[in-house]
This record gives sequence, structure tokens and C-alpha cells, in this order.
Amino acid sequence: MSETTRIHVGNISFEVTEEDIETLFTEYGTVESVTIIKDKDTGKSKGFAFVNMTSQEEADKAIEALDDKEFQGRNIRVGLAKEKDSKNSSRGGGGGANYGRHSQRDKDRDSGRPYSDNRGGSRGRDRSGSGGGGGGGECYN
Repeated sequence: MSETTRIHVGNISFEVTEEDIETLFTEYGTVESVTIIKDKDTGKSKGFAFVNMTSQEEADKAIEALDDKEFQGRNIRVGLAKEKDSKNSSRGGGGGANYGRHSQRDKDRDSGRPYSDNRGGSRGRDRSGSGGGGGGGECYN
């Protein structure tokens, strides 16, 4: 028996059912299963699904025909699903560029210096000068 091909279907209407998607894809080949991804707390659709088709050729035909096609009021996005990779999971992680493992803030903390967040605020600076907009006394008309 051949291996199934997994297809990602995005931008689906929240009212679409698994039966609707199966009917749509059956025109291009044998559909093994359809799974609409739902929020685990509310049970509502997250707006995307996975379709397993029995052959790569059938999956390719469906992708070619259905990608960016209007389906129940929305242009759906259809493509091969990416393999789930535990190393690149969307859960956890560093929290962005400024708070990574070796951010400037960490280096400042470890060195004992005051934080420098490079956002132009006046934290840790002498506030008596006339710098920045609004001060200084000169008026240019």
C-alpha cells in the first residue's frame, strides 16, 4: 500500500465542515481523511485543515486545481503540509530578538551596568541638558 500525502488547507471559512472539504477534494482523487483543526478550549475551527490523499499524483492535482480558489466565500490556500519537526515547534522559544539567550539586556545585567535598551528614553541619563525636541530656547520660524 502506498504512503498517503498530507495537504494543508488554509483560510477556510469557520463554518466549513470536514464533509464539505472531503467532497471538494474527492473530485481529484481518493481522500483518506480530513481533519479541521479546532481550538481546544472553544472547539471552534482555527480556519485550517489537513487532508490525507492516497497518492502523490492525486494530491498534486488537487493542489494545482484548488490553491487560491474561492470556496464558501473565501480563497483557500492549498499546499503540501510540512512535516512536524519537534526541534522547530512553535511552542516555547526565546521570545523574540531582544530577549534571546544572549541579549544586550542579559549582558548588562551580568556586568552590573544599568540596562541600555536603545530606545531613546532618558533612563540613566542626565536630564538637565537641552537635547531632543522641545527644549533649548532657540526658535526658528
